Amino acid sequence: MVTLFPEMFAALTQCGVTGKAVESGLLSLSLFNPRDCATDNRRSVDDRPYGGGPGMVMSVAPLQAAIKAARAGAPGARVACLSPQGRRVEQRDIEALAARLCPRNAPPRRSSTPD
Repeated sequence: MVTLFPEMFAALTQCGVTGKAVESGLLSLSLFNPRDCATDNRRSVDDRPYGGGPGMVMSVAPLQAAIKAARAGAPGARVACLSPQGRRVEQRDIEALAARLCPRNAPPRRSSTPD
């Protein structure tokens, strides 16, 4: 997983059901921080928006390098980029993703018509 905040995942990998899954080897999570791929002394990952204006955007080079490093560690892995410009993620999207990642534990399909 590529994230600017790898510390946030300590709770998932050290506690509860997911912590037990990591401990028993059923689950592994590799974290890649784009800051580790930055080339300046400040490990900057922010860039100014094209054309000016308020706000900051992620610099391409460190993000691209972090994704490349993550893919090298997991050949064939898919990249999902969460962005405010994309469509909203719904429960059915998460269920479909879960079914692709772990088909035997997929939730049962809901009928669109009442019984």
